[in-house]
Amino acid sequence: MAMRRIRCGGFYNLGLPANQTRMKFIFSYTDPLTCCWEPLIADIFACFDEVIQIPDDYALPNENIKESLKERIKKSRGFDVKLENSLIIYPDWMETEVRFLSDNYKIDEGIYVLDKSVIFMGESKYHKLADHPSPTIHAAIENYMLANYIQHPEPRSVKITLGCDPELTVINDNYQNISAEEYFDINVIEEYDEETDEYYEITEPNVDSLLESPIGIDGARYELEIRPEPTRSPIMMVQNISELISRLDNGFSYLTTSFKRPLGGHIHITVTTRDRHSICLYPNAAGQLWKLCDFFLQPLFLADKINCETRREHGYLSLPQAVRISHFNGIEYRRPSSLWLTRPSLTKVVFSLIKKVVEYYFTHLFTVQEFTADKRGPTLAAYAKIGAYREGRKLRSLRLGIDFMRDIKYHWTGNRRNIVRVDPNSFQFETCEYLESLDISVPTYIYGLKASRGDVLALRNNLRSCEKLIPASVYQFAKEITGKPHSQIGTPDHLKSRHTIILIGLSRSLREVIEETKNYKALGDQIITLVKAGLVAPKYSTISLQSSNRNQSGDYSVIRLDEVYARAHERAFMPTIYVGDYLEW
Repeated sequence: MAMRRIRCGGFYNLGLPANQTRMKFIFSYTDPLTCCWEPLIADIFACFDEVIQIPDDYALPNENIKESLKERIKKSRGFDVKLENSLIIYPDWMETEVRFLSDNYKIDEGIYVLDKSVIFMGESKYHKLADHPSPTIHAAIENYMLANYIQHPEPRSVKITLGCDPELTVINDNYQNISAEEYFDINVIEEYDEETDEYYEITEPNVDSLLESPIGIDGARYELEIRPEPTRSPIMMVQNISELISRLDNGFSYLTTSFKRPLGGHIHITVTTRDRHSICLYPNAAGQLWKLCDFFLQPLFLADKINCETRREHGYLSLPQAVRISHFNGIEYRRPSSLWLTRPSLTKVVFSLIKKVVEYYFTHLFTVQEFTADKRGPTLAAYAKIGAYREGRKLRSLRLGIDFMRDIKYHWTGNRRNIVRVDPNSFQFETCEYLESLDISVPTYIYGLKASRGDVLALRNNLRSCEKLIPASVYQFAKEITGKPHSQIGTPDHLKSRHTIILIGLSRSLREVIEETKNYKALGDQIITLVKAGLVAPKYSTISLQSSNRNQSGDYSVIRLDEVYARAHERAFMPTIYVGDYLEW
């Protein structure tokens, strides 16, 4: 049966069941012979065993091109080349000759096929793709090589060492993001140098040391970064990370998700032979390994929508950011965010999987491998093929719930301190103390609304980026205790950036009565009702009926719950209901 290609470059649909395809990968190990390596097009180079640059003073013969080129490169550069599964970069002045010798069989302008598995690429085309990667051209080259790659298996037995330097968002007691410089309380001090008669700046603590320390700051000096000791064992990696997390200041919370900052969960891979000789992964295997890791970690990326969007906005999912050189000829795999740090069990699965991916790659070098996949990523059969059935089963069933918005210490150290925060400027100390002791496991921030807003309440699910309908029982409670009917208002804009899931706003009149009567328990019951409603209730933003802005008369526009349902009924609109994943008591 003829193969039908689908959109992704190098992937084939072989007539499998609906929503399932077979993914093909070339397991080459690319030697950039006599060529200036450009990691920007590492995904193209991943298709070839060698990349060769023709000397400027070389003239192509009319026949026996491959043998002549082998001799010329051997003589001038001292390299033995195979010219099999090869990419040859030629000077632009040779364009006419190359086009004639290839009988105009071209993949794209400036990219010609000389032999079944040998492709010529013009130097200007090479630099153009390096500066501006083209998914269409990349896919065309990859598809051609997948169909014409000459396999010659050369398995290698290797030892793999893994490391990492994940970044964390630091959150204070008001669910506000603070920088790593604030966390370490870095002070800049000016000192005078008598010899040069100049002032210079020093920092306390020393910033340079924090860039290398086990708990420090990232290069941008904004995110907190932890750097556990590298190890060959995923279990030891979990222990090393746990030891560092236990040393973090308990006065702050640490999240693996950020609405604004691109948190990186970079993983370092170093490979040696059994006799401890280092194997060069960068650039030789950089493109191959990040493609494989991307494929097998697909379920993790699908569960990481917030971080993926943030990282995409900052360009961290682009080709140039996919992989970098690391220590001892290794690579730094930069695609994942730090989401894998959310739970120890997830961390172990990710590191175990990456180790098995790298092992499988080296034991199947210079072959073309197929894996089945569906809309959720690699199938269990694909994971089983590389010996990672357990890891695949756990990743494909990954349900993080609200864990990615929790302090990582919740799972790592067992420090399950309450995650309800109350604005101290809006409530008395006793009220804050009681509300923060409520048995709620969902990150929640409770604040006071200004008296000028009137008798109003507010409820927002920040994870869903929408306001939620307040239950009628809460309105009834507010009216009974204050004697005033309450309405709902949109969450003030300046509070929407808090790193929390539920935002609850209480009116001035309600707060005053509660604190006067000290009826904290009754208020606590209503807060729990509001949190539940924030997780599962209809969202009113879809009907666009509420606003936290003033109208023309100067009053804040508000709307009652019964009016929302009435207008929804008029439009034959059923408010959206969210249930299941996020409710956890």
